[in-house]
Amino acid sequence: MVTEAKREYAATPEQEFSETVPQAAPRTEAAGIAKPVVRVAPQQVPTPAVPVLQPAPKSQTLQEIETIMAEDLAGIYASLDAPTRSALKVSGEQAALKISILLQSASSQFIKIIKIVRDWLRTIPGISWAFIEQETKVKTGKLLRLTDKHDQYE
Repeated sequence: MVTEAKREYAATPEQEFSETVPQAAPRTEAAGIAKPVVRVAPQQVPTPAVPVLQPAPKSQTLQEIETIMAEDLAGIYASLDAPTRSALKVSGEQAALKISILLQSASSQFIKIIKIVRDWLRTIPGISWAFIEQETKVKTGKLLRLTDKHDQYE
């Protein structure tokens, strides 16, 4: 068994390094040739600082879409537990982004918007099918009127 002596030196108060010195270098023999085995002490590699990304500011259209989607759901949202609430918020933001992209296209794709809104509402636990369908129709209608309103100003 090979034993190693470890010596530590302090170059400066801020820096320390260690050096590993083998007591006896072990040798391996293959085909009659002796080769020394060299062991290297691991070095600390500084990890780069992770940059903090700032979220992009939301456009007015995206904010209006999120407002429309959140209408009439404040009581339901408040009654949810924290993990479900955060999951609903994230899926709602993703749905709003998808809807804003669809609304910006040349022809609004009505069926896709309905599917996105319905799928988002289905993430709320304990909501009846009739409520989901009713809210889907109301919210989709408001979203399409939002598109018409923006088209008038352009």
